[in-house]
Amino acid sequence: MGPGRTPFLGRERELTVLETALRRADAGVGNVAMLVGEAGIGKTRTAHEVEALADRTGFQVASAACYESEWSPPYGPWLAVVGDLLRGRERQFVRAQPEVRLTVLAELLPELLEDRPELAPAPRLSSEEARYRATDALARLILALADRPLLVVLDDLHWADSASLDLLVYLGRLLERGRLLVIGTYRDAELDLDHSLSRCLAELDREHACLRIPLAPLSRDDAVALVERLAGRPVASLLAEAVFRETQGHPFFIEELVRHLLEEGADLSASVPLGIPVSVRQAIGARLTRLTAATRQMLGIACAFTGPFDFAVLQSRARPRPEDAVRRAESEQADTATPADCAGARACPRGLRARVRARACRPVPRIGLASRCRPRGPLCPGGGRAGKCRARARASGLLLPLGAGSRR
Repeated sequence: MGPGRTPFLGRERELTVLETALRRADAGVGNVAMLVGEAGIGKTRTAHEVEALADRTGFQVASAACYESEWSPPYGPWLAVVGDLLRGRERQFVRAQPEVRLTVLAELLPELLEDRPELAPAPRLSSEEARYRATDALARLILALADRPLLVVLDDLHWADSASLDLLVYLGRLLERGRLLVIGTYRDAELDLDHSLSRCLAELDREHACLRIPLAPLSRDDAVALVERLAGRPVASLLAEAVFRETQGHPFFIEELVRHLLEEGADLSASVPLGIPVSVRQAIGARLTRLTAATRQMLGIACAFTGPFDFAVLQSRARPRPEDAVRRAESEQADTATPADCAGARACPRGLRARVRARACRPVPRIGLASRCRPRGPLCPGGGRAGKCRARARASGLLLPLGAGSRR
């Protein structure tokens, strides 16, 4: 484990699948693998573990990340990967590349022509043809760099530019005969049918070139073991169990909650109040800032319940109508619970999510969400009305200014 890195626990099955993919790439059968899950679930941490394994077994390893912004350069993460790989190469490698490939890539990677000043610039082409040629030239260059086994990791592909995703699809069609494994990570809650990554994944599925590996929360035993590893000292079993209940096995929440307890100087050999780490409020707040004020108001009321509740309560308290807010949450791709989920057959879980994330339960399918909002179940425990529930939401710190999040 590297310095400051979260202990790696509970991902044995996923690691086994990726070890098999590495062995196949080493044998000349490449592939694309996707680590899928919500923010903080451990996608990047799992990818780091595979990088370390690949490095120990003689792979070249290169990685890059995508970032949430209004604009990013075409092929941005791929250019970062290629630049890193080229820096470790002899100049003879570049000289051996076909001239037409180098001229096409000159605008994207001008360093390629440092040793070939005699090459003419590529002819001006239509935007579509130029993009195709650039995609093909980059793909061929990456495959040439895979003259010995190569692992490429691309983090947070839900923020990738469309050109980078086009290149991923193009490479996917060529990987059956390549010594290259590409691992991507993305948050499935960020996608809808119109998202560029959704179309990319559909193309890769048609080519049978994509292995999807969903990451779930940690089991109780793994969560308790993580608490003890993070604490670095004996932890009361009741306290470890409480952390698991509060976090529902979410690795980021576990890590931040244990760090919070350590910073507060809590006695971990006894059961103590857990509190809410500022980092968790900020990470969750970043998600909520994407929602409208009306949707956040509805969630602020809904999350105060610790069990199923009557949708009529929201109808009496939320403005504008909660049905409209639910539909907006659908269109805003909210990775947040809604009254439909809380009104469903299963109870809303207690814990950190309910107290901080304005989210009483786990995400549900977004299609037809509003139509499933039906009165069902009791009101707040003890028969409390909506006003009391809203007061509880305020008291628990749910209705606070929201800050920035983090990559996990």
